[in-house]
Amino acid sequence: MTNVTGNACYVALHRHNASLIKNGFPPHRIGTLRAYCCAVNVLGSDTGQNKRRGSVEGRSANHFELAFTEFEFLLDFGQLYDDRDEAIIHTRIIVTPRSTKTFLHMLQDLVEKYENTIGPIPERKL
Repeated sequence: MTNVTGNACYVALHRHNASLIKNGFPPHRIGTLRAYCCAVNVLGSDTGQNKRRGSVEGRSANHFELAFTEFEFLLDFGQLYDDRDEAIIHTRIIVTPRSTKTFLHMLQDLVEKYENTIGPIPERKL
């Protein structure tokens, strides 16, 4: 696998911020963002097998709806705006229970690394 180090993260973050400004997002709302990352494994290898096809669309989410059945977990992501009563759901991810548990552990690890590097994340009342 190919490894990408910190500089690529900063470039990706800069492009993301530029895209937000280009699409009308007020620059003062973006704030000063810093990318903290070690090595990132990129899908694919030097032989050209298993490379990503196309680019990945980034979507912002501040609203989440979660559900499960016996066989799958449903993770809905959306955006809730101050002037609306209802959130706009834009993405649904359907995963197996086993994959959901893996995802949970990955998120817990990432939050721990974030808080150790940047500081505590304030809790939000549910």
